[in-house]
Amino acid sequence: MANILVIDDEAVLLDLISNTLRIDGHNVTALSSPLAALGAQAVGQPPIDLLLTDISMEPISGHELVRRLSKTGF
Repeated sequence: MANILVIDDEAVLLDLISNTLRIDGHNVTALSSPLAALGAQAVGQPPIDLLLTDISMEPISGHELVRRLSKTGF
């Protein structure tokens, strides 16, 4: 069982991906905003084993999110 962080600004995709992973037995944190993901890491989110993110989001892209999260040691 893995701790998976899923970020997507499209609610339908976020729900589909998150629910599928939960059914498979994983611990999933589902967020609709890349800024929420940065905030979650700042307040002690459990260690992430896998990050699944949309690339095209606002106000920052998935690429930028990964860059910022990697600086926090996620």
